[in-house]
Parts: sequence; C-alpha cells; structure tokens
Amino acid sequence: MTERVNQAELNPATRTISFCNTGHWAATDWFVLSELAGFEEVALYDGSMAEWSQDSSRPLQVAKKGLGKVLDWFN
Repeated sequence: MTERVNQAELNPATRTISFCNTGHWAATDWFVLSELAGFEEVALYDGSMAEWSQDSSRPLQVAKKGLGKVLDWFN
C-alpha cells in the first residue's frame, strides 16, 4: 500500500482532498490516506463531481488523457 501511495507522489504534509464522480471511491481514498498511510491533512469532498459540476461558476478542467483527448475531437 505504501508503495502505491509513493507512486502517486503525494506529499503527506500537504492538504489533500479526495473526490471522485459521486463520492463513493473518494471515501476509499480518504480512508487509505488518512487511516492507513497516516496523512494528517486529508479531506473528503463528499459532493464530488456530481455536485461541483452543477455550478457553472466553479472551475473545471479536463485532463489531457483519457476523456480529455476525446473531447478535443469536438472542439
């Protein structure tokens, strides 16, 4: 488990916010980082993308891999 956290290059001293599309996987991430990896500055945004994306004034950026590459075809 520690090896996977290290591969993600997360800094345990930096505030980390766990989120996903609906909050389900974010809870797992929060648990692993907070309870197993010992991160002290971990938060869970339980509204996740389902809530965040409902407000057009909030910033939103799609990564340039996966879905981001597909969206480039439509621009």
